[in-house]
Amino acid sequence: MIWLTKNNKVNINMIESKKTTGRYRFDEFFISIMGYGILKDFHDFKKWTIVQKFSFLHEYIHFFQNIYTYYGLNIFFLSIDNSWSFRRFIGKEIVVPFRQSPSEHCEELVTWIFTQGDTTGVKKVISYRIENVKNGLGVVWVRCFNYDDEEVEIKFGSRHIDEGMACLIQESIYPEIKGGAPFNPYYIASELADMIIPGISENKYIMVALFDHALHFNNPAYYFVKYLEKKRKEGYSRTSLTCDRVYDEIGYLPTNHILTVNEFLKEVDDIFEYSDSADRTREWFNTIIKRSMNIRMNRPRIFIELMQGGDISNNDTFMYLLDELGTPIVTNENKDYCFLPPRNTSITETDLISFYAMLQINKVFYSKGRYSCPLIDYCKKKLSAYVDERCETYPWLQPQRFRKCFFSDCWERFGLKGVRIIGEESKQQADAGHRLHP
Repeated sequence: MIWLTKNNKVNINMIESKKTTGRYRFDEFFISIMGYGILKDFHDFKKWTIVQKFSFLHEYIHFFQNIYTYYGLNIFFLSIDNSWSFRRFIGKEIVVPFRQSPSEHCEELVTWIFTQGDTTGVKKVISYRIENVKNGLGVVWVRCFNYDDEEVEIKFGSRHIDEGMACLIQESIYPEIKGGAPFNPYYIASELADMIIPGISENKYIMVALFDHALHFNNPAYYFVKYLEKKRKEGYSRTSLTCDRVYDEIGYLPTNHILTVNEFLKEVDDIFEYSDSADRTREWFNTIIKRSMNIRMNRPRIFIELMQGGDISNNDTFMYLLDELGTPIVTNENKDYCFLPPRNTSITETDLISFYAMLQINKVFYSKGRYSCPLIDYCKKKLSAYVDERCETYPWLQPQRFRKCFFSDCWERFGLKGVRIIGEESKQQADAGHRLHP
């Protein structure tokens, strides 16, 4: 997610005027961006405004982090594993929200959730401390000044690493946009790094290498700090710690993630049976993961190459990534839905929409019994489909009589057809929803 001030003016005192200009979630494979240019025009990005280009670039970096780093793969695995585990509870009724994940990897899931960090409005780092909680989980607490010049302590987490990295690359390519994002979460990691090794953030390439290194761990923020502390103890300075040193050490990291890539692909393989065109979707997913790992092996400095390539209109590295990996579903302010398939794959837009719908199913189990389908705009615009109140409240109740409902189709594929979802807010809400569907 990225932010922009009104009129694209940099004004640190106008935090309340900032708005998001894009969004990507690691467990959804879906990008939303500002602007009205459509993705099929990507060979002529000159039709896009700078704001839309840097918005797309920023969110695409998150997509790449998702399939290229062990942290990103683990997040997706945990999300899929969590969804899969809900099948154990299929019965006539399910009371929501679930208070605890039914996943066998619940501990890893808790680690991910607990170490994301927070985005409290702050403007300067004062100090930090590391707390070791149960099971060896390390948490970094950062003391900062907020915008009222009060001291507050915030949790430094993974979002500060992945957002800091995307923001740094984006601002290197589009320096005219620099400074438009809030200090937290976009710049706090760089200032914290300077506190450990003074002046290290002046080298944007070493910072990207450090972010990349951290994303090889399940708890990136903790290892970001610990690595810098280790290098300081070894006598490294802002000039002697180089990208080569960091990338050489990435190649010798111990196995610290939940699964290897092949194990990961094997573990998530069955989930594709719950989306349309399982074979095409599985082929697409396996292709982009394996190609990402090949890039990791053969072009480990790909993020730095991207930074050095300039505007995405003629950035050879960016075009290479689009060709190799394509995109997930991308939507703009006009609710145009598009995607770019990776080369030599047969995946279709409909396949990816079904895949996206499938990834929404587990969110119902953490809701209070009502859930608004995120594909309402897609159905209205792309399918001219009938949308009613069920789509905004109980999308799993949509019938499959005269048209396809992606959400309820996936719901049925999960074996949930006829299961009553009972929200703790009001049992009557669920009953009313079922009366809509005779």
